[in-house]
Amino acid sequence: MEEQAGRVDATDEHREKAQQKLAVCFLQMDNLSQSLQELIDDIYAGKMAHRTYRQFKMYNDPTMNPYLYKAQQRLAG
Repeated sequence: MEEQAGRVDATDEHREKAQQKLAVCFLQMDNLSQSLQELIDDIYAGKMAHRTYRQFKMYNDPTMNPYLYKAQQRLAG
């Protein structure tokens, strides 16, 4: 967005829209940084506990992906 806000070959309107979006990006980054710091502080103080979330992917599992297990059934049948 910074690149777009500073493009010399773009129109003034384009640069202004990019600058407005860039300001929102910086605000969101500040908000996220503050929230992360508060979370870290709470974990350190024992007010919160870290939770690990697992990813479960079905697309490569021949027992869970309908495309794969139906293909196996067609081949066996």
